[in-house]
Amino acid sequence: MREFQNGSLKTALLNRFKEEALRIFLIESQNQYESLSIARIQDQFKIEEPMIIRQVSRLIMKKQLNAKIENQSQTVIYEKPKPVDNKPGNASYENNDRQEMFHLQNLYLEKISNMVEANERCMDLLINQNYYI
Repeated sequence: MREFQNGSLKTALLNRFKEEALRIFLIESQNQYESLSIARIQDQFKIEEPMIIRQVSRLIMKKQLNAKIENQSQTVIYEKPKPVDNKPGNASYENNDRQEMFHLQNLYLEKISNMVEANERCMDLLINQNYYI
């Protein structure tokens, strides 16, 4: 198609791919980096600075990105969640999906072990009743 060789459709599609790649990069990198330079992102993705700021702002507004933009140093600074007291019986956890999944996994394992113990007691009762009959 001629539009894809040098037309505006090719440019629009290429820009959309770059925007989505940037969005994925920003979301995935928040657990790895403390901050990112906007100039470095601009070099890496070949995107204009206003588009980067717009994309970061949009992700912050949608609460997909826990960060802020510092205008003086032109950086995106990721805000780490504050540590929370994880005492037994305390139901508050930080915004960490892995920790939440680990907690749920432990709850389910505990419930399963309780069910197995109850099943074994039932089996023992049935076996003992058959011996007395």
